[in-house]
Amino acid sequence: MIGSHHTSQPILAICWSAAEPERVGQIARLTPGARCLGVEGCARGVPAVRFVMERPGSSIAGPELLARGLSEEPVVVHVAHDRVEVEAIGNWPVLVNGVRLRRGRARQLSGGDTVRVHNRLLLLFTSREELEPLTHFPAANLCAFGDPDAFGMVGESGPVWRLREAIARTARTAGGVLVHGEVGSGKEHVVHGLHGLSSYSQGTCASYVGCDENLKWERIVFGDGTEESEGARRGILGYLDGGTFHLDLAELATPFIVATLTDLARHGGVYRRVGDPTPRRTDFRLIAATSRLSEVDPRLFRLLDALIDVPSLDERREDVPLLVREFVRRHQDTHWGGYLGTNVHGHRYVRLPVDVVDRLVRADFGGVGAWRLGRLLLEEVKAVPREAARPS
Repeated sequence: MIGSHHTSQPILAICWSAAEPERVGQIARLTPGARCLGVEGCARGVPAVRFVMERPGSSIAGPELLARGLSEEPVVVHVAHDRVEVEAIGNWPVLVNGVRLRRGRARQLSGGDTVRVHNRLLLLFTSREELEPLTHFPAANLCAFGDPDAFGMVGESGPVWRLREAIARTARTAGGVLVHGEVGSGKEHVVHGLHGLSSYSQGTCASYVGCDENLKWERIVFGDGTEESEGARRGILGYLDGGTFHLDLAELATPFIVATLTDLARHGGVYRRVGDPTPRRTDFRLIAATSRLSEVDPRLFRLLDALIDVPSLDERREDVPLLVREFVRRHQDTHWGGYLGTNVHGHRYVRLPVDVVDRLVRADFGGVGAWRLGRLLLEEVKAVPREAARPS
């Protein structure tokens, strides 16, 4: 497991950069001593903080920060064994959690704090364990740094990499899986990963809400042998053969579908269509998803061999800017496309002011994760003229 036997180390993560928006998601691991946010040889002669593109088993160092003026108006980060402080020693405004730090003053940072340097740079202070090389998740299913993987999951944080490993490891087993996470945590991407990396990947992955009316009727679930159409004869069980049954909102599963799944497990997948006594067999993988674990029917629990907990957005706030970028990208054919830009290097970035991203990174997501993030983003951009949103 990634980072399973390592202690956490303080890091700074880039959330917004005026000069280098493509570096969002890069991190700097903080070691004891003083470091300067700027180029080598900045004020006081301290070395620069170095940011890297970190992934399991690899760390690609980026160049020194290009935020113009950081060498003349530097910010110094002091790292001790038990504390990390940020000190403003130049004339540029430095804000911690939106509150300006007086020149020459230092402030101790806590996990989740943001550090904003004028209108040039926004960083998040948090911690991260060492990311060990992947042992289960195929590298072929990854995309460029910061982009969604093959199953739509966005994130470069430690919790997301551990989740990817858990998905790949569990996908190769044969039993049912219960995916648990708050609303908006990305459970559907976990289901897609479990299906795509399993031996059932060549079959259909069909999603049904637990309270779906179609899951209440024998003729629809088992199929109707008296019907002429192939779909009606096969039913849901025939349709799912060789694939994955994704039971969403599992806490609302109808008594009928729970009893049906229990009987199928008891009889090795054998069932009969309505009006047809011929025994048939279906073989599919059951993946249930819920945000309310305590309300899932105990009979359904007994059919599931593995549990995957999806980390909340509060546990991976360094991924928030990447999620915002992906949200805008996915909706670029609508009015959201006006909030995408391309810098001189051809890199796409989200055209939002630094103070908007600062508030989003520190937002209260209220237990509904990405859903709440989307709503907050919509509220923020209503007041942002598109040209004013362009990084300078």
